[in-house]
Amino acid sequence: MFWKNNQLSDDGFQYFDLLINAARKHDIYVLLDMHAAPGYQNPGDHCDNLDSNATQPRSSVYFWDKDEYIQITSKVWQHIALRYKEEPVIWGYDLLNEPVPQDGREYELLGSLIKIRNAIREVDNNHIIVAETSWWSSDLSKIDWTNPLVQEKTGINSQWDDNLVYEIHHYGPASDTFGREKITNNLNIPLILGEFGESDNNNLLAISSWAKKELVGYFPWSFKKISHDKTLWTIPSTTAYNKLKSYINNNQRAPTDLYDEIISFTQKNIRNGSPQLEWHEDFFQAINPSSPSTD
Repeated sequence: MFWKNNQLSDDGFQYFDLLINAARKHDIYVLLDMHAAPGYQNPGDHCDNLDSNATQPRSSVYFWDKDEYIQITSKVWQHIALRYKEEPVIWGYDLLNEPVPQDGREYELLGSLIKIRNAIREVDNNHIIVAETSWWSSDLSKIDWTNPLVQEKTGINSQWDDNLVYEIHHYGPASDTFGREKITNNLNIPLILGEFGESDNNNLLAISSWAKKELVGYFPWSFKKISHDKTLWTIPSTTAYNKLKSYINNNQRAPTDLYDEIISFTQKNIRNGSPQLEWHEDFFQAINPSSPSTD
């Protein structure tokens, strides 16, 4: 949306502005997150990795293969920051979603994050820099500047921005994420849980309680999903939706007469307030920030 024909583009701002204005109306802050960087920063389909497959090989991650990819990413972030440098609805820039460097190259991550940060700071000193860590945003040791190995590999031995937040994601057992805050406590910077969810509600409650007690923020995934209940709202599928999904899964071109049905589906079933949405109170209670925290 922001890089076309080897140059910066303004096309994405129409969507960002709609989101920001809606958030302003409801007193919500926005954290902008680069989910798909050039060269693919992880082997997942959610970063548009066209060279990955079901096994998600790390060899399909090329972001750190060419400095050009980091330069483009830096230019895009600077382009965004220049437009929104005075926008109070935006509370931060999440530089790179769930990075998964190739095996043995994890220590290249920190240097790339700093390059992106430097580009932003040339135009915007107002907003928070949010950095996700290695291995799907789970391994904080790779960006811990007090770690001797990080210091040796990167030359970084001190805090690299004055307004810095680290971020982790977690989708496994609650016990596997407890204690990660010790690293950021030692660094004296805040830690947020940027994504967690799609688990049983007892596990989600344990994660929520820990995050509320030990972290500065936590964000459950997801607000809405189609066809399962590990979410606040389930969007019921339709015959048209299932037909389209079948065509896509079988690498077939869908007939054009499905278009109107799919548009109707999105307009009626997906929007907030639709009577088709199914609310899940048990999920809400598991992630509810007003619920009492537990020891």
